[in-house]
Amino acid sequence: MFEINSEQLSAIDPRVEFWGDKRLWPNEGIDHAFFATALHRVAGFIFKDQWTGSEPTTIGCQPIRTQLDTLTREHDIREATNILYHCHAGYRDRAQMCLANSQAAPLPSPDEWLVAFTISQQISDETWAAVHRFEHVLRIMELLFESGMVVAAVREHHSGYPQPIAPQIWLNECRRAWFATCQIDQQRPYSKIPVRQGGRWLVGVEVPKLVAEGGEEQRRRLARDARESQHDARDNASARRAQGDR
Repeated sequence: MFEINSEQLSAIDPRVEFWGDKRLWPNEGIDHAFFATALHRVAGFIFKDQWTGSEPTTIGCQPIRTQLDTLTREHDIREATNILYHCHAGYRDRAQMCLANSQAAPLPSPDEWLVAFTISQQISDETWAAVHRFEHVLRIMELLFESGMVVAAVREHHSGYPQPIAPQIWLNECRRAWFATCQIDQQRPYSKIPVRQGGRWLVGVEVPKLVAEGGEEQRRRLARDARESQHDARDNASARRAQGDR
């Protein structure tokens, strides 16, 4: 009960709704992987058992205030009572007695508040660690696509063969909107607003091969090689622009 309500979040963040419901994902071909599937494969390849699979739908939580006083927000009090109701037998007994008498849940004692704070800090640490893992893998995927190590492509929403995206297309400010629902708006491809439905699916060609053939050394080198390839691609692009200027 003290965890974030994913239904409430999905109304705000389309990423939570989309990544949390695989029924919304398209089918895949033999030689390509849907972006969400590809990211999970690469993430498992990099993080191994650390990757839980829930990272894309995890929102970082802030811990409650360290103590209950006049400055404590109502939100923190609700969070603390929810945590204690599920994790502290003594508080749960008191709360149930109050509820049975049609009374509001009691305020936690200082010792109970400390328990709630400790648990909320643990929840905060775990959720932010998941957020950072997801952000790290997103950046790796960006580098793989941008460097050309993995070919990104788009597929029409209902059917069709994937059409490759040139690596330089990834030098934009809207790609995180593409990742939110793994779709690109056909009418406004550079919009920063995620497409909820009807967009062109984002896929990765050769991702299954990359993960299947990669060993431990490949796993360690993945990020480094992607960054080096990205720098080379940018240097080549700069050289071409300089030559064109002349």
